[in-house]
Amino acid sequence: MPALSGDEGDVTIGEPDTWLYLLESQYAMLGRWANGDFRNDLQQQAPAARPLAAIPLAEQPAALDRAALHNCVGGPFFPGIEITYVARNRDWYAEPFRFDISRFEAGDMTKRMAVPWQADFFECQVHWWPLKGPMMF
Repeated sequence: MPALSGDEGDVTIGEPDTWLYLLESQYAMLGRWANGDFRNDLQQQAPAARPLAAIPLAEQPAALDRAALHNCVGGPFFPGIEITYVARNRDWYAEPFRFDISRFEAGDMTKRMAVPWQADFFECQVHWWPLKGPMMF
């Protein structure tokens, strides 16, 4: 598998901060998977989505978070297909999944992201990337 860029920019030999890396917990999960410790649900059909109104009010915020994050690519945050490095700073959160808006000015969440969004896909042609968007090359 080709090297993936990390949060600190394009992959650069000799600069580990520029490489995508797994957390210890992620590496442990992959180890369990490699050893056959997983539930084979490939043939299992995903449950049908429920309308938001059918979900109890107290559970709706978590359901909306899950819906928004379910298909996200995840790390790294460079160049940042969904969000950039701002998501890494724990001090910027008021609670899980909720930024402390008093710490930001307009545009802070997206100022390091490609505009228009298609530009990010174009950048990804330089490095292999498991695109979740349309293949452009």
